[in-house]
Amino acid sequence: MDIKTKLKKLQEELEIIEKIPCTKEEADQYDELIKENKELPPDVFCFSEEDSECLYCKYYRYKTNLSYEEKEEYLLLYQTKQLIIIKRCAIYFTGMSIIGVLLSIIF
Repeated sequence: MDIKTKLKKLQEELEIIEKIPCTKEEADQYDELIKENKELPPDVFCFSEEDSECLYCKYYRYKTNLSYEEKEEYLLLYQTKQLIIIKRCAIYFTGMSIIGVLLSIIF
């Protein structure tokens, strides 16, 4: 899998972009473009057929309503949220370890 495909999948997982399957007619048009060695439109991306839910859903359109700054802010807030979760887990397991050590000393 190439870097662009990985990037699109990650953006989709983080809900930055919305993946919309192309219709059969659009897929046929994109197949013709590929055969003629032309590039796909910028909002269309091709996935391998093993990733698709249907036989002709090889091409997907991407839709995003966020500006670059909004995407950047979203990612920073998402990272902050994940760091808070990691911090809480670390505090929990540290506390449990201390309680375990104290209990093993007492008993």
